[in-house]
Amino acid sequence: MILATILILSAPVALIYGWMYYMKRIKNQCAGWRDRITLSSLVLVSLAVLLWPVAAVFAPHYAGGMGYSRQVNYADGWRIVIFAMCAAATLLSLAGRPRLIVPIVVACCGTAFFWLFSMMP
Repeated sequence: MILATILILSAPVALIYGWMYYMKRIKNQCAGWRDRITLSSLVLVSLAVLLWPVAAVFAPHYAGGMGYSRQVNYADGWRIVIFAMCAAATLLSLAGRPRLIVPIVVACCGTAFFWLFSMMP
């Protein structure tokens, strides 16, 4: 539980560091295949983060009786999508820029844990 909390709290820092480093590096040189793979993994993680408020707004409210099962099904559907996005971003980051592997993996794990703990009904 402590490791999950550390990952959740360090994920925004890692994601911001990844974007800042990528933007500074891409400005100074032409984009190669590693840069494009790194960009795609950063976009996937950022999209996973940006989808959280969307999922929270459209979440079904507890209406008694069967409302709880609707909440669980809704959260599970989002979790599957987000975990797949985080897993794909992690795998892509392994082929991307070596300096950004650790920040992207930390951002992916932190985002996945955040989704897991925040979408529990």
